[in-house]
Amino acid sequence: MLSKKIINEINGQINEELSAWYTYLAMAAHAENLNFPGFALFLRHQAEEEHGHAMKLYTFLIEWGADVELMTIKKPTGSYTTMLDVFQKALKSEQHVNDRVNALYEQTFKEKAFAAHLQFQWFVTEQIEEVKNSQWIVEQLKMAKNDAAAMLLLDREVANMAASDDGA
Repeated sequence: MLSKKIINEINGQINEELSAWYTYLAMAAHAENLNFPGFALFLRHQAEEEHGHAMKLYTFLIEWGADVELMTIKKPTGSYTTMLDVFQKALKSEQHVNDRVNALYEQTFKEKAFAAHLQFQWFVTEQIEEVKNSQWIVEQLKMAKNDAAAMLLLDREVANMAASDDGA
């Protein structure tokens, strides 16, 4: 049985994941408008992953007979100045989600909700990759310094990251 506190926290995390999904879609649209199809592909892929994370939590609650409480998703910012700005905001978002996942992981352990604990173990591992990828892209964009050739090469590299993740 899951405590009301854990159920509420998981419902909150579903909202966080869906908010991230919506934000990544806005970021992808911005990249498309700047004619960076590789960044856009990567960001759309991230949006799909965030939606998948929400559904994983949704299914977990349903399987445990807990109520799913869907909350309002805020409108994403959609105002970005550069691709570096996009990915700095993506990194900040991933770090925020990482902090929430770690807190939920700790809470499930404290309450001896071991099924939920195992569920969040997967999320802890997933967030390591998410933060690492965002940090790498931010550092690469800083090195590129809006140099057209470097930006085009990085756009292709980021597209390959999304494509290789799909094939894994």
